[in-house]
Amino acid sequence: MDLARTLQIDSLPPSLLSHIDARDAALWLLEPFLVRAGSEVVAEVLRLPWRLVLSESSDSKLLSALELPENPSDPLVRKRGYVHLVDTNPAEVLLPPRCLPVYLMSGRGITPSIGGLADMTRRLTMLDALRRAGAKELIILAGAGATLPPELSQLWSDGFRTIVTVVSNSTNATAELEAWRTTQPSGTSAALFSIDPITFCQEIVSRYLAGSAGARVSVRMRDSRGDIGVVDITGLDDPEHPVSANYEILQDSDLRHLLPEDLTSEQALGFFQDPASSWRPYAAGMPWHRDKGVWEKLRALLRKVDKDGPEAGRIAYITAETGAGGTTLMRSLAWTAAADGYPSLIARPAPFVPRAVEVATFVTRIIDQQRSVIKLDGEGERRYEVPWLLVFDRMHWEGRSDELVHYLHELQRSGRAVCILIVTGPYVGLEFLTKGQRTHLTNLSHEVSIDDAVTLGRHINKFLEPHGPTRSESEWRSFYDASTVQAKRGIAAFWIALSFWVQRQFDMKETVQAWIYRQFKEKIHDASLRRAVLDIAALSTERRPLPDAMLPSTTDWPMSQKIEDIRRDVPSLGLARISDENNRYWALAHDVIGRYLLTALFYDVTARKAAGFESALNPEHLRFLLLRRLSSLNALGQTSNRAIAEEFAISIFKIDPDHGHANFMPFWREALTALDEM
Repeated sequence: MDLARTLQIDSLPPSLLSHIDARDAALWLLEPFLVRAGSEVVAEVLRLPWRLVLSESSDSKLLSALELPENPSDPLVRKRGYVHLVDTNPAEVLLPPRCLPVYLMSGRGITPSIGGLADMTRRLTMLDALRRAGAKELIILAGAGATLPPELSQLWSDGFRTIVTVVSNSTNATAELEAWRTTQPSGTSAALFSIDPITFCQEIVSRYLAGSAGARVSVRMRDSRGDIGVVDITGLDDPEHPVSANYEILQDSDLRHLLPEDLTSEQALGFFQDPASSWRPYAAGMPWHRDKGVWEKLRALLRKVDKDGPEAGRIAYITAETGAGGTTLMRSLAWTAAADGYPSLIARPAPFVPRAVEVATFVTRIIDQQRSVIKLDGEGERRYEVPWLLVFDRMHWEGRSDELVHYLHELQRSGRAVCILIVTGPYVGLEFLTKGQRTHLTNLSHEVSIDDAVTLGRHINKFLEPHGPTRSESEWRSFYDASTVQAKRGIAAFWIALSFWVQRQFDMKETVQAWIYRQFKEKIHDASLRRAVLDIAALSTERRPLPDAMLPSTTDWPMSQKIEDIRRDVPSLGLARISDENNRYWALAHDVIGRYLLTALFYDVTARKAAGFESALNPEHLRFLLLRRLSSLNALGQTSNRAIAEEFAISIFKIDPDHGHANFMPFWREALTALDEM
């Protein structure tokens, strides 16, 4: 038996609980398991936050238990939305963005409907929903006497890859699972959990609920006197259309000041890998501000909105070179504003279309909640509303400045007092330079003086000292000198080089570009994995993440798992995992890393030919050809990828030099052909 592919487990693996909590696990319920465990017990298992559930049973008691009303404040509801029973073709059912779909494979009724064309279509469409869900793990509740679903092999033939765990105490379960596994391609991972169905149900429910206490959600808010209080907003977000799916809410628990020694080594170094991974470094004061007055400028805007109301709403913007710290400064300002009593919503990095109505409705609920707990001193005191700070990175509004203004106006018309903070590229359109509702806060670049570099070194050393050796002043000066030499060669990447140098991954003996490409070439040998990384790099240069559905197909291990492995083995690539309610994405931490990788590939003629881009004329043309290959993928036809598909037309392949879209001007004929071929 190939132990690398078949496992015998005798206890609930912690990875399964983490996959459930991340909604990265799917469940397939077979009838024998339900018969043995009972409807009520199984219903509790089905209510956990699975990505989706396939049920071969239409037991009336089970369905009745799943249809019981749920409290919107229930931690499970807040995690996965409401349960939706789907007994028809899923293509004809419009599900909310956040929900737990339970697909009844045989329909609903005393006698399950099987055999007709409509029944076959329903079943196949439900199986396709499982394939497209991209769950990391599939749990099959088989029970005694059950056989594996025959469609499992068909899913594998269509490229479906995941970790399969079968729960069964049948005597022939091992032989059956081994027979299925040996007929599949090498690398197929399967495990058998031999346990009584009732015991499994009780254990998984109790273990998950014990580790998911359902913490309350609270934010800091100013009142009309200027006092800062804490307002409990648990349950105020719509369970099925949550604002928290697209925006991160800075909570009171994120805003408690820390000392440098309060950070763990992982948190301190993790800040350089991904500044969005935790708020604790911000609470400890780890971000270093070159412009000390930037917070004062933003606070002045918030106070003006505080004084004059919604009509004074402004768009504050930070111009920044790529990789120069725009995202870090943006998040630092959001943290400072939230700590000062101005609630902050930070847009998540997954693609979505910001809609003013959902934010306005959410803010209104919270304002009403605040007013319900605050007692006014007198009847004449004004109905105060604290301004909110809405924070967006460069990807969200790039090339859509008119829509941004419309977004602000919609919020103002709804009576909501807001200030919007965005990050832009180093160059902005004329609409940003004219007076109006836009205010420039600061400009960030890779140009740093030697004095600033030494001061930065002293600041960072305070956070490194509790966890190991620090960098001496002479080392900081040497780093500055080396980065200056690279800048003279046209490679200005002080802050990107710093993030690797501080972690002692990069010694500055070669250029950042050479180091990144050498790591890529030496540590990634699988052709399909190389293609996946190049695809991620190409789309990252446009500041867009790549959906899992657009990854190259694989015959053995799931491609997303392969990327997860090299994420740890090749840190120079800065691979980042991004998730939203229905999709999973991959991106690079900085778009300039993608440009470095593609530029180096262009000059490696042998590797470029092997990748299929011998016809590339220059690095920019190579980048275009990679994007063109992505634009032709059938996966862009899926509804979930519509936002990225539209970006190819309105931004990526757009030829409009007057509005900053001139990158592919020399290849305009090819760009138009690429759009026609989509």
